[in-house]
Amino acid sequence: DKEGLFLSKNGRVKRSLNTRKPQ
Repeated sequence: DKEGLFLSKNGRVKRSLNTRKPQ
């Protein structure tokens, strides 16, 4: 879940990762 932590660092919700991916 490295991406999840990365999103969290940016201030986004982990759920966002499941809904859409930044990269």
